[in-house]
Amino acid sequence: MVQDNIINLIKTTLHPIPIVFGEKYNKTDSSSGLNNNRLLVPTSGITNVSSNNYPEIPLGTEIGISTAVFAGLGILINALVITVIVMAKTRQYSTYKHLMLHLAACDFLCSIVLLPYVPLELKSHYWTYPDATCQIIYPTISLLTNVSTGTILIITIERFRGVWFPHARQWGGTDVKKAFAIVWLISLVSVLPNIIMLRVKQYDNIIYCNEVWDENDPTYKRLYGFSFLAVSFFIPLLGITIMHTLIICRLKYKELTPDNMSAHQQRQNQRIMRVLTGIIAVFFCTVSPNKILYFVWDVDPQLEKDLESNTRYYLRTVQFFYWSRVAINPMIYCFFDTRFKKDFKKSTRRMRGLSIRDSEVRSRSASQRTSTILSVRSRANSSFIGEAEEAISRCNRMSKISKMDATSLQTFVEDRGRRVRSATVDTDLSVSPMAHSTLVKQGSR
Repeated sequence: MVQDNIINLIKTTLHPIPIVFGEKYNKTDSSSGLNNNRLLVPTSGITNVSSNNYPEIPLGTEIGISTAVFAGLGILINALVITVIVMAKTRQYSTYKHLMLHLAACDFLCSIVLLPYVPLELKSHYWTYPDATCQIIYPTISLLTNVSTGTILIITIERFRGVWFPHARQWGGTDVKKAFAIVWLISLVSVLPNIIMLRVKQYDNIIYCNEVWDENDPTYKRLYGFSFLAVSFFIPLLGITIMHTLIICRLKYKELTPDNMSAHQQRQNQRIMRVLTGIIAVFFCTVSPNKILYFVWDVDPQLEKDLESNTRYYLRTVQFFYWSRVAINPMIYCFFDTRFKKDFKKSTRRMRGLSIRDSEVRSRSASQRTSTILSVRSRANSSFIGEAEEAISRCNRMSKISKMDATSLQTFVEDRGRRVRSATVDTDLSVSPMAHSTLVKQGSR
């Protein structure tokens, strides 16, 4: 009785909603929908209706094109994020950066796997790949999506511990690896039934890759559907929401902030929270519509076939936003994290073959280089041959002078040394502390 009331409420809620994007459900196509995997809904029977006598554009075509765009952006931007984090200095390679690197890697791999999924969208999920890949493509997308969600949960837990328990032992590299292993294990277990039940089947002379369950007893199918939604969405979202709310309260109200927390630590927490807030907002806005409507579908599979409710249309429409997160997540990291911007500038210089020291040397004025050269020549003229040679070596190591200047000075000092020795001049090369201090100052100028 309660389930019937829920179904009726869903029907009356979805039916009067106006069609967006100028599209509507094509009621002339009676082809049934197929539950391909835990993420996707087929395209059959949904088209874009034109009011100007232009050819109709299927909704699946629009979703396929948008998915290709998001996948391409995800590959490029996530590759940039991974490169910048890897090239950052070791002392800045914190636990937070390990977590962000893992999230970027998951989104990068997911973007790559989405590329073979695009032709399936464009062809209404008609299976055109070898049969063996049926149990690879869809489950891999689900696996990487779940790992990405678990990584966001780990980032939230790590920030929660750092903000609420600053004096406790914080996570190190071993702890993060253990957390990653748990997330990958849970994600793999969650997609195992999907891998086992996927089959290449023919429906109405069309080949699909579909989960094949016992139609007479849908108990196991519903149980797996509810369990998958709980593990991949509801439980992580609940944990993320609770911990993120507590973190915001801790940082917002000064009476909850520890007295011994430095201003630098507070700024760092706020910087990380900006990035985390953006990632969580994107996760909720892009994933929740798809998951909630999928939950509706699992409650009543017949609702998807009800042409009057247009449920299948709404299930498909939210696919526009579902894959956008693989490109939006790294964008948030790029624009909201000030430390990332600094690392990006440094990495750009390194990729151009210039270190920071090289760029500083190139911007050094001619007068400074001339001063360094004159300092070395004056040491040699004053018979401090050892000091002059040491100054040349030091300046050469620190790129204070060019290779041409160093060679010229070395020739000058050697010639001066031969003259001093031939004149039997006392060339005691022991350096007084004051002279050594002056030379070091001049050589490192």
